[in-house]
Amino acid sequence: MKGVLTIAMIWGIAAQLQAEEMSSIAVNFESFETDPLTKPLLREHFGNVVWESLGGRAKVREYSGGKVLEVTYPGGAVASDKSGAQFVIGLEQSRYATLSYRFRPAPGFPFVKGGKLPGLAAGGSQFTGGRPPGKEGGWSVRYMWRREGVLELYFYHPGMKGKYGERHDLGTTLVPGQWVQIEQRIDAGEPGKRNAVIEVEVNGETKLRLDGLELHGTRYGPVDSFLFSTFYGGNSWDWAPPENTSISFDDFVISPEKPEFSGD
Repeated sequence: MKGVLTIAMIWGIAAQLQAEEMSSIAVNFESFETDPLTKPLLREHFGNVVWESLGGRAKVREYSGGKVLEVTYPGGAVASDKSGAQFVIGLEQSRYATLSYRFRPAPGFPFVKGGKLPGLAAGGSQFTGGRPPGKEGGWSVRYMWRREGVLELYFYHPGMKGKYGERHDLGTTLVPGQWVQIEQRIDAGEPGKRNAVIEVEVNGETKLRLDGLELHGTRYGPVDSFLFSTFYGGNSWDWAPPENTSISFDDFVISPEKPEFSGD
């Protein structure tokens, strides 16, 4: 009807305005002290810390003339409370976002059955751990390493089948001791439409494109969180590494700009 704004139109306008207000985040750890990561440091460099569970297992250390964030995974430990480190950064809502970072499994890294790596989300950490979204919408786009270093996208979204996230092969095998650059480009789409797009790039090469997605619901839809989530598991002991090990992370960049998708 002429002159009347629908709920969907208002939501779309709000998301667009919020995207314009959201600023980029870039963190490379060079200005950090070589000490354990803390909530005040996260707040200073990443912004709004929704929650954190670091467990003393995330530390900035010297590496090759610079600094990186090293996350440790105790031998015999699985799941997010005993393995790796977690924190959630609240972002201004945005239809679009790009997240890129580098990571390096330590030499001799035992992949075992697999583990999680960070990604973007709508709804914070709600849609993880066997909690799929429903009518409220929401999603999480993380990664997993699997047996023998196979890298996958691990995706929770309203249209998923089953209790746990969808797995999408990225055609990449991780090598202990070697750095990998990964980037996810997201268009969260519009309410009531199947027009969301997710692309993943590994070492400069597009490896996956998912389109025709509907990510919105009654409450969630736009990008609103950076979910730093890395641990071994699964939650049974056969996922655990046999000894202490680590992954180094560096060069995090989160941007609200509309991505350039490879298929456009």
